[in-house]
Amino acid sequence: MSVAIKELCLVPVQPDKAGLLKELFVEMAKTIELPHPVSAKESDIRENFLSGEPGLAWFINFDGEIVGYVTGYTGINSSRAQPILFIDDIYLKGSARRRGLGEKVIDELKTIAKGLACRELRWQALKTNVGAQRFYQKIRADKSDAAIDYAISL
Repeated sequence: MSVAIKELCLVPVQPDKAGLLKELFVEMAKTIELPHPVSAKESDIRENFLSGEPGLAWFINFDGEIVGYVTGYTGINSSRAQPILFIDDIYLKGSARRRGLGEKVIDELKTIAKGLACRELRWQALKTNVGAQRFYQKIRADKSDAAIDYAISL
């Protein structure tokens, strides 16, 4: 008897899938109880994530099914003068959690970052997202308390 091996891969989101990516943004926002609504328009998603600049987006595909997404962008860590891949969102649907997929996603992101000549993979977690924080501790990601986020809406 043969056993089917299930595969996980990150698939670049194509412009015609901006609507599906937006649906996942909304689902993620509800899941983590984001304090503000998702205001992204499909046209903005296409322009800012799916054109290759400035953002990047991947669907998390597991055994032929989209089970989440990752968004991010590249930049330079000025104190080290080294390129980094900054991850804005890592989202797995509830049905895909606690199955070891998160570690596989991080491994895929490491490979992508190296392919982009990045020397570091960096992300943030909401203080209220305790489950994500536990996962990041489990995979031994370095936690930094060195910075506080600020923003100005334009």
